Amino acid sequence: MTMQFCRKNEVNTTTQIAVDSVNTATVRYLFDRDLLTRFETVGYGTNTSTNITISFSSAVVVDRIFLQNHNLKQYRVFYNGATSNTFTPNISETTNSQSCSFYSVNTTTVTSITLQVDLAQSADTEKKIGEFYVGSRMFDFERNPSAADYKPMIDRHQVIHKMPNGGVNVFVVDDKFTAEIKWKFITESFTSQLLNLYETATAFTFIPFGTTTSWDGRAYEVAWTSDFDFRHADNNKTAGYSGRIIIQETA
Repeated sequence: MTMQFCRKNEVNTTTQIAVDSVNTATVRYLFDRDLLTRFETVGYGTNTSTNITISFSSAVVVDRIFLQNHNLKQYRVFYNGATSNTFTPNISETTNSQSCSFYSVNTTTVTSITLQVDLAQSADTEKKIGEFYVGSRMFDFERNPSAADYKPMIDRHQVIHKMPNGGVNVFVVDDKFTAEIKWKFITESFTSQLLNLYETATAFTFIPFGTTTSWDGRAYEVAWTSDFDFRHADNNKTAGYSGRIIIQETA
């Protein structure tokens, strides 16, 4: 699957979320983008289902859904309050063993989405979710850049104190994703899509390798921080365009 740019998560405030009155203190972890903090049920172990419903102030378009750092074995997703309203393809897992799950569904306009969680992967275990994304694709890359032209990096922000004995104490503040992406000889159409994204000057979601099987869980809310420098490749209009972008994870 090609890399893709998607819109920001439509799940972005606790007032959107209703969770069958269980452990509301961790509801914010469904969208805080820190995968080490996870939503967790309380008293909803083996064979006890619960619903997580996201209600939107106005209808939103959905074609991408993913769960990161979760322990769910059996769950399903439906929309607009009725279990008969299922996406195509249907999201209904009964024997999931992955900790990250990515779904590409047909474009659907919804006013709410419900994640029904039934079983955790281990018996007598509370259900946990690190991130719940609901959104839509902006566009796929025309083609993935070569390995030499895709340079991702985790940028560590830290405070280093050098001690009298020559050693150091390191205090890690945060790790943030950043990447440089280059393209050569891309079409005018794809260049226009990139320009439209650049001109929005807003954050978006970058999914390097979205796949429905064995997804690595990598997805980042980023901002485009470089200039727009695409130009005719080799000074030849028929050769397409070449250029690069730098994206950095948002705060």
